[in-house]
Amino acid sequence: MLTVVSVLCTGLAFAALLERRYNRWITLAALGGSALLALVLVPVARLLFRHSLLSSAVLANVTLCTVYFVASLFIFRNHLLQKLALTLFAALHISLFSGLSQWLLGMAGLPVTGAAAVLVCCGVYLLLSLIAWLLLHGFFRYFREQRFSPTWLWVVCGVLVLLAVHQGVLDPLLQITRYWPRYALCFLLYGVLLFSMAAAESAGRFAQRRAVLAAREEHLQAKSEYCRSMLVNIEALKDMHKADGAPQSSYLNALFATYSTNPYVSAVIATYAADADLNGVRFEYSNNVTDTRLKTMEICTLLTDTLSAALSAAESSGQEDPFIRLSLSGTEGKTVVEAVYSCSAAPKPALFSKEYFRAAAERFFGGEDPAPQETFADTEYLVSAYGGQFGIAQGKTENIVRVAVNR
Repeated sequence: MLTVVSVLCTGLAFAALLERRYNRWITLAALGGSALLALVLVPVARLLFRHSLLSSAVLANVTLCTVYFVASLFIFRNHLLQKLALTLFAALHISLFSGLSQWLLGMAGLPVTGAAAVLVCCGVYLLLSLIAWLLLHGFFRYFREQRFSPTWLWVVCGVLVLLAVHQGVLDPLLQITRYWPRYALCFLLYGVLLFSMAAAESAGRFAQRRAVLAAREEHLQAKSEYCRSMLVNIEALKDMHKADGAPQSSYLNALFATYSTNPYVSAVIATYAADADLNGVRFEYSNNVTDTRLKTMEICTLLTDTLSAALSAAESSGQEDPFIRLSLSGTEGKTVVEAVYSCSAAPKPALFSKEYFRAAAERFFGGEDPAPQETFADTEYLVSAYGGQFGIAQGKTENIVRVAVNR
């Protein structure tokens, strides 16, 4: 029974921690076939190698881990070292946790054989394996690069040392003569390995956050240059049209209008208002800003993200009178940008129609919604940096974007 439980637990660990190469059904089918093959080969290996120095438990452990490792070479996309590390961890859990169960039963004066002992061993193995895989999940999911990494080489060497200690290879060197000191040393080294892996993951995430923040700041700086160019272009057009004295069109009226006392904010809004007029989108604007501590380019970033999404949706809405209503308000400690704009009604397939089942199958097998989603990366960055709220309310014919930043 412990073999069946360990086969299922190991297969689920492979499915949860590695990156699949095919869709989930093919992956689960391949792992299911590997589990059946392991269950068949375990008694065969015990029969063929019954006269070897290896115990039946070790033979079963080696057989099922070998089957899963070979299967992972074809099913998953991870590097060879990542698959090997997961296989070695699975072998360590089977030998370490099942041995702990038998030792605890012996210490309690209970029989280590029989149905009750098997149930206790399975329960302890499942509980400790679940805890161990949960602790390893973050590391395996974070360091899942598809290339050679010294990190994974270090992990593989660490697990090999743990397996060697548990099997008594280092007993003469460490002068260990009894079972429980060896077992205590295994758990101590296992805890050290888990702690070092958690520390490596934390260091990697910290470095990643720093790199993301640096890239985001560079992107915001580039966007600020884009906003400055809007102001420069508008001022140049104003000077040119003042010189020739030609009558202004509605496009130029929208472009030359003053929307804010801040010239950069006014230039951003004017650029999008003129684009809306050029594309037949009615643009309405209200400004109730009384106080804000946001930098000028941060306000411009919120406006460009919001107006880009609004203008794109209103242009493609297909309505007779598409519109954008933008409002900018600010009080002490909070700045709010809100846009209500026309959008096309998303066609929903009829219930139980062919399109309905096709969309459901794409979501289930692909794991993602095929419908495109609007992104506000810079806005979300500012909201997370300063605190606040960001949301999109989607209706049948219009959407509402509201950004509130606590600054």
